[in-house]
Amino acid sequence: MVSRRYSIWHKLSHKGIFWYISYNAKTNFSIIYPALLFCLEKDKQEEPNGLIVFALPSNQRPNENTHLYHAPLMNIYSNGVVCQGNATLPKKITSITE
Repeated sequence: MVSRRYSIWHKLSHKGIFWYISYNAKTNFSIIYPALLFCLEKDKQEEPNGLIVFALPSNQRPNENTHLYHAPLMNIYSNGVVCQGNATLPKKITSITE
């Protein structure tokens, strides 16, 4: 779903790489990610304002009755907001690539 205020999409459960930086050393693990629901909130100028992510109970397309769970990832607040730290979001997003 895309609107002036939000872009919402989901990603199926998949095997992927999880990157972690500790004491300036990069480490990665191969993990199974759960199905995830993403919501990109935009401000009044339609520029990215923040990312929200939740885990889904299955790979089925979510709907208004789908239960949402805390995504088992780092830097995710209990309300699903991703802490971006000092990362800068791009001013415009024209497409989402894999």
